[in-house]
Amino acid sequence: KDIRDAGGIVTAADLAQYRPRIMAPLRAEAMGFTLLGMPPPSSGGAAVAQVLEFLGGYDRPLTSAGTLGTHRLAEALKHAFAMRMNLGDPEAGLPDLAAALADMLSPAFNAKLRGMTLDNSTRPIGEYGAQWNQLDDSGTTHLSVVDIDRNAVALTS
Repeated sequence: KDIRDAGGIVTAADLAQYRPRIMAPLRAEAMGFTLLGMPPPSSGGAAVAQVLEFLGGYDRPLTSAGTLGTHRLAEALKHAFAMRMNLGDPEAGLPDLAAALADMLSPAFNAKLRGMTLDNSTRPIGEYGAQWNQLDDSGTTHLSVVDIDRNAVALTS
């Protein structure tokens, strides 16, 4: 009822018929660690792995490097958030998803991005590689439910 009242179209039958997809985690190596994260359609695992791969190429990769480290982290995040715009649901048949994911996890690709990164300024926004801008995208919704038996479900859309 709440969904219909808000203009939504999800029905109780839709929820009853839903079956989760079980997928292998995204696996990446960065900064001497093996990272496991959510694979696409989530972009979080790939974005975190890319940021760490990008930062891992510096002598002092973390923000403990002071303001320079913080600046480099911000630049790494800009690149990762631009790249994640190329990700989506693998079942949707997106043509460049595999290539974009491979680039995000690639040491050579991230070395190229580091080489473009300036330590004394930022680049024009168009040079971070985003293909689309979603300035009016209504944001992300996350719902977590725990029942009396402590069974938990999380949903992000």
